[in-house]
Amino acid sequence: MRVGRNTEVEAYFAAHPGERSGEHTLIISPDNKIDNPYVGYGRNCFWPDKGEEASSISGLGGLTHELGHCLNLPHNRQRESRINDPSYGTSLMGSGNGTYGKSPTFLTEVDCAILNTNQVFQTNPTITYYGVVTASIKKMYYRR
Repeated sequence: MRVGRNTEVEAYFAAHPGERSGEHTLIISPDNKIDNPYVGYGRNCFWPDKGEEASSISGLGGLTHELGHCLNLPHNRQRESRINDPSYGTSLMGSGNGTYGKSPTFLTEVDCAILNTNQVFQTNPTITYYGVVTASIKKMYYRR
């Protein structure tokens, strides 16, 4: 079902290229027939417009978490040293979608580094974002 909606969005932008301002898309849909309506993948975030539920604390937490995925953020959690530190709370991209609006929820240092180089937050039009990656790992060591 998500693939179908993404196909519709891509078809729309193909027909209206001047309306696309970047590679990230928030798709608000009236569709409430899918099991997990809050979904983020690639540079897309799907959010059902279900009225009251969508504006609830848990709905906003789910949306915020999925928007993180739309902005290239992976699942992660706070450092081990911060797990019991109430001043930090829970990483948004970990279980923070359940704590957002109820207790402290934050973005990790890794989240911030990713967002710092994200197309949405940059204004330099000469940078090519999300191109082919040519990096490789030649050796890796592990020691216990």
